[in-house]
Amino acid sequence: MKKTILISSFLIILSLPILIVINCGDDTGNEQPPTEMCVWIADEYNNAVRRFSIDGSEELGGLYETLDDPRSVSVDKHDSSAWIADRYNGRILKIKENGDVIFTSEFYQYTRVNWVVCDSSDGSCWGCVRDDGYVVKLDVNGNELGRATNMGFPFFCCLDENGNCWVADERVNKVYLILKDLNGNRNINEVALLTIDAPGVGIITPDGEGGIFVSLEDTNEIKHFNDAGETTSTISGFEEISAIWFNTTSRRLWAGDGDTLRLLDGDAIGNVDIADVEIASINGFGSIDYIQISSYDDTTWVSDKGLDSVHIIDQNCMERLNKIEGFFDPFGISIRDEVVER
Repeated sequence: MKKTILISSFLIILSLPILIVINCGDDTGNEQPPTEMCVWIADEYNNAVRRFSIDGSEELGGLYETLDDPRSVSVDKHDSSAWIADRYNGRILKIKENGDVIFTSEFYQYTRVNWVVCDSSDGSCWGCVRDDGYVVKLDVNGNELGRATNMGFPFFCCLDENGNCWVADERVNKVYLILKDLNGNRNINEVALLTIDAPGVGIITPDGEGGIFVSLEDTNEIKHFNDAGETTSTISGFEEISAIWFNTTSRRLWAGDGDTLRLLDGDAIGNVDIADVEIASINGFGSIDYIQISSYDDTTWVSDKGLDSVHIIDQNCMERLNKIEGFFDPFGISIRDEVVER
């Protein structure tokens, strides 16, 4: 089978980094991926957010100026627009797919916005304002709807199957589930549907059934909590746990462990070791910082800060399909793998 290597590069304009796409797929004459599907990637230290085709073969545009350390980007699957956590500028932005700004908060309005996540059902956005200790919710036009306050350092958030917001707080070592209809400024204790103690909390990922997987960096474990906040499983034996992502369709759990990406059985019960639940693994990464699944083609996208690259892995964790280079600390990835009508 014929293998191809595609390398595309261009001059740096407005601090746009050189892009190198290494495609290790086969030349079968397949049709081009649909243009309405795309992948947004936060290129943190290049101060850019970049939009790629759904297979990673082409850079389509983005925002390459005015940002300062954008750590997170979240696509609205309704129209491919994207919300951005502009961390050191203290802003939350929303941009069109071509990079034009739709909305921006004032500079330094939000001290160190660490993460954003869009609810594509209505276009709203949640943001973790880490250093000020609260989570904010904005409507589709950027108007502030409410805040969950009196938190420690809320640094990461994600949505459950009902649109409620899970938040990881690394200062007080807790995970909160906040009601989706957040309104006004409310103490976290008033709006938290669930509060879970999680010493050394890192990245979290919902299980699609009201529960949550939590990476614990202090003990190098992954714990699963059900919808009542009860521990149902603990996976141990990791060397350096980092990013995790649960595929609610296949019921498989992806985990970054040092230089290795692991695919695990997500339905494990009780206290188990990696060896008991591992399905497959790939090594040779630098530092795995974020993982996201594309339901369009069942690929797994991996941010690798250690190698300044993003890897695209097949659904069985057996092969690197693409490797996109030319980043400087890539982090948040957000995929429009379906069109959400509203």
